Amino acid sequence: MAPTMGGMDTDPILALKRQLAAEIVELSDRVPLIVAAHRLGIDQSRVCDLRKGRVERFSLERLIRLLGKIDRSVTLEVVRDQPGKINWTPKLTEWRRNFPLAKLRMAEAEYRRAGNRELERRLQAQGRGYPGPASPSADDVDEYLDDDPR
Repeated sequence: MAPTMGGMDTDPILALKRQLAAEIVELSDRVPLIVAAHRLGIDQSRVCDLRKGRVERFSLERLIRLLGKIDRSVTLEVVRDQPGKINWTPKLTEWRRNFPLAKLRMAEAEYRRAGNRELERRLQAQGRGYPGPASPSADDVDEYLDDDPR
């Protein structure tokens, strides 16, 4: 099933099929069903499918070939939807937008603060003061790591 957005199809293949089928129907509606089927080289039931808009029963290639049988050619044009650079990694870009470097640095700072609070508790339990918001001395860290049961 084609993805929809607000009721409109976003599948470009389905949209292209509908466009090609509409052209076939516009040209074949002028003649009886049996004549259209014979000229297109398909069964009458398949012509009915086209006239009723059942394009999912046809491949894109088949629709192009049907147009060729009634002296029509198809030209495909590729156009850019939005100006600017192509974003080859949209999921990564979205992730970066939702998780900027500032959040990462805040999480890292919180992790360090949590480690410093634990060190402060251990030093206070030993009767020694914690140096405060500055980083603990290398001796304090070594001693803390030596006493750590992990």
